[in-house]
Amino acid sequence: SFEQEMKLQAWLATTRILDARSLDPSTVRAKVLDGPLTLYRVSQSGAPAPPGIWWFTGKIAQRCRDEAGSDRQEQLDYLRNVLAVCFNWSRFDWIQRLSLRAGESIPAVLGRGLPMPYHKADPYINRKTGQLVIDLPPDYWKKKGEILIGGELQVVLPWIPVYRIAPTDSL
Repeated sequence: SFEQEMKLQAWLATTRILDARSLDPSTVRAKVLDGPLTLYRVSQSGAPAPPGIWWFTGKIAQRCRDEAGSDRQEQLDYLRNVLAVCFNWSRFDWIQRLSLRAGESIPAVLGRGLPMPYHKADPYINRKTGQLVIDLPPDYWKKKGEILIGGELQVVLPWIPVYRIAPTDSL
């Protein structure tokens, strides 16, 4: 049962990574991360969906502090750009931290983020009507053509020890 569940979770994580089309395929690799290590993520406060699987390293957090200073909003803006998180994917307003202690390990997928559009419109089929739906944010046409640069290492954690995740005010 455990083995089947882990295979299912690995398949689900792989599907989420592929569906996002946000990592450079030539850089994607699986790796076991060993502590001590601190990872960070920015997500959306109060989101009804389960927390995301996308994290970044302390090196990126340090570069962010060096480039954006100590202002929280400037840090969030910097991270959104270098992690290439489309504006309609997340409000990107809640920083979280995960610390692994010495001797602890966790499986991860690593890869470099690709540039992404400011907004990413993902069409879907409405199951009730059978019609193709494209939900465009109000400023979609104004921002069309703007690109978030990406390029930073993304750490994807398919299995997150949720009780070890702590909110943090800044990096």
